[in-house]
Amino acid sequence: MFLEEVRIETHPLVSSTQDLMRERILQGEEMHGLVIRALEQTAGRGQRHRDWQSEQGGSYQTLALSDSANKFRHALTPIAVAVGIAQSFSEWNISLGVKWPNDLYFPFAKGQIGKKVAGILCEHVAGYLLVAAGVNVNNPVPENAAALSHLDLEQVNSLVLSGMLQGLGLLEASKVLDVYTHYDCLYDQKISLDYQGKTVVGTARGITNQGCLRILSQSETDLICHSEARGSIKILK
Repeated sequence: MFLEEVRIETHPLVSSTQDLMRERILQGEEMHGLVIRALEQTAGRGQRHRDWQSEQGGSYQTLALSDSANKFRHALTPIAVAVGIAQSFSEWNISLGVKWPNDLYFPFAKGQIGKKVAGILCEHVAGYLLVAAGVNVNNPVPENAAALSHLDLEQVNSLVLSGMLQGLGLLEASKVLDVYTHYDCLYDQKISLDYQGKTVVGTARGITNQGCLRILSQSETDLICHSEARGSIKILK
């Protein structure tokens, strides 16, 4: 996807870039093409309002795009953005994997999934698509997370923004699934998750064109759609 102009604001401290963008949209400001970045967030959040640790040193930003026609109101949107970011970093020989539906893992290689390094959040607000990404760089991270500490923060900010636009371009061109297969860190992994009141255990087999996860379990295939899944996916040894 190509934007003629991107405006970038950088704030030293916000509650969250997503919430600040939302507030200003609801106040009637024109926000198309605006990127809000923060050096630190006090109330960063991910999917289902989970907290995202956002101390100084990480990359935190939200991009706003006008989408009154709901072109990007699609279950594949966060997946497309994650794929685009993974693709953007791969151009610098940095291997990120996409963990359905909206996380990025590092380092990613065949037989090696890595640990969570980034999360994606996509929301629609009053005719705008808001795309947010939080990436661990030089900030403190939990023991079960990874960080791109060998990279410069500004480089990460630029690669993430470029990847957001690449991902939305893949969605426009109906090429998300083709590219996703190269970054799918769940493929062929035995996993479990809670879905429709039961625990589903099986082997991940990619996603559908509606963004649902395919899980092969014994004699049947389950399709798990993000809006109905509960809790985190567990990778079983």
